Amino acid sequence: MKEPRAVFAIFIFGFFCLFLPVESQDFNPSFHLKLSGGMGTLDGGDFNTGIDGINTKLIDLSALSGFATVSSMDHLKWGADLSIEAIMDITPFLAASIGIGYIRRDLDTTGEIEVMDIGTAALILKPTFSAVPIELNLYYTVPLFSSLNVFFKAGGSYYLGKADFSYREEETLVGAPTVWEYSKGTGNAASLGLQGGIGLEYGISERIGLFLEAAGRYANFKNWDYDGKYENSVGTSQSFKGTWYYAEAYDETTDDYYASILLENETPSGWYLRNVRKAEVDFSGLSFRAGIKIRLGKK
Repeated sequence: MKEPRAVFAIFIFGFFCLFLPVESQDFNPSFHLKLSGGMGTLDGGDFNTGIDGINTKLIDLSALSGFATVSSMDHLKWGADLSIEAIMDITPFLAASIGIGYIRRDLDTTGEIEVMDIGTAALILKPTFSAVPIELNLYYTVPLFSSLNVFFKAGGSYYLGKADFSYREEETLVGAPTVWEYSKGTGNAASLGLQGGIGLEYGISERIGLFLEAAGRYANFKNWDYDGKYENSVGTSQSFKGTWYYAEAYDETTDDYYASILLENETPSGWYLRNVRKAEVDFSGLSFRAGIKIRLGKK
């Protein structure tokens, strides 16, 4: 998802703020606690591009044989979105908040190619990407009816990202034992981000309201430091550290380049690589949440 789509609500928010009503003289600021949960999308960035590269390579390999079948990998998409915010009224219509959230996206997917009477090769990915955003937001509320309001929000965030990742490659030839390679580890990165959204709030009492909210997010993580362990079927075991890089890697069998994610201690280079750069995992996307808003203190 591109940045303009993720922050579209910010511009709507700014437009409405131009028409803030005059503050009433008997306005008493209040504090609120806002709790929300729901589901959201994830752009994925280079990670999903790398999955496309694997799928394309499997298809190209199958084309070399007239007796091959292919199962493609899925993209990283939906997952949980949670948030808690402390909100302070500034005017009857404008408020500011600080909050913390939790975003999680899981995937368990397999890419496989099977050649009749020869054997099977499979790639199994099990990543979990998560992030903790620390958010600062402004809210603008427009009353619709006595108990129903529409609100707009926009702000910035600082994200702490984490990736728990496992990769297994298996090859089984007819009449032979399975040969495999397996790696597992954890990556970390941080990023600044932007968010904006719109929602409806219904007051069920003077202190409690229920709401529905749709929001967009822009957050693109670079500089992924990774620490893991490698094992294989012949007994090799070793630890490794490095940084995730994106590259298009050449394959001699198909005579073509494919999008790939590499783990290296320094920027990789060579005639067999092109468009090399640090890998980006894009957390940009949409979220749809519901929750409760509680007024604290005196009315």
